[in-house]
Amino acid sequence: METVEALSLESSDSGLHLVAAPAPELVPAPKKKRVRKPSALVRAQKAHSSELTLIRQETAQALESQKQAFEAQRLALESRLEQAAKPVELPIEEPAPKRMGAAVVGGIALGMFVPLAAHTLVHAPEFNPGNHVLWLVVACLVYSAPTVCAWAGSFTVAGATHWAEKSLGWLKAAAFVGCLEGILVAAPASCAWLSHIALALLMGINAVILAAKFRKA
Repeated sequence: METVEALSLESSDSGLHLVAAPAPELVPAPKKKRVRKPSALVRAQKAHSSELTLIRQETAQALESQKQAFEAQRLALESRLEQAAKPVELPIEEPAPKRMGAAVVGGIALGMFVPLAAHTLVHAPEFNPGNHVLWLVVACLVYSAPTVCAWAGSFTVAGATHWAEKSLGWLKAAAFVGCLEGILVAAPASCAWLSHIALALLMGINAVILAAKFRKA
């Protein structure tokens, strides 16, 4: 680099003189060097950044899939609750009118016939306890007794919880059957109206119960 001389005044005995003095050299400022990061570190940072981005994407996808699964479960649960809240309509199979009518008529006829047969045989003029007719009367009474006892037990045993109460209820039912059937076959001629009342009760009870059983069959 070229130097420029500078002028200065100096005094002497002869007066003032201009003296040329060398100018100081200008030193250029040092250039700043750009610090570059090592390429391996840059690649590692880029790889780490891409991994973080991938993890964020996978997490977002997982959360979205869980959200969709929860929404599907919620909709399914709401659908089940709506179905459970609806009343269930069970199909009712109604029997055919002709069949039901025939069953009712058959039950009424059979239920009324047995007590009527026993009453007629016992009060016939030619009835003799020593002949075979007695066994027919006993068979009629044995056939009718369980039906009437079950009907009476539904009232006398209802609400009983202890075995003693139940036993007493069935005892009352058996006594009711013995009373009705005993009056039916053993009422004297002077009290024939009692046997007629017992006959009407036995015929009615047997007819209703047998008609209901035939209807369900």
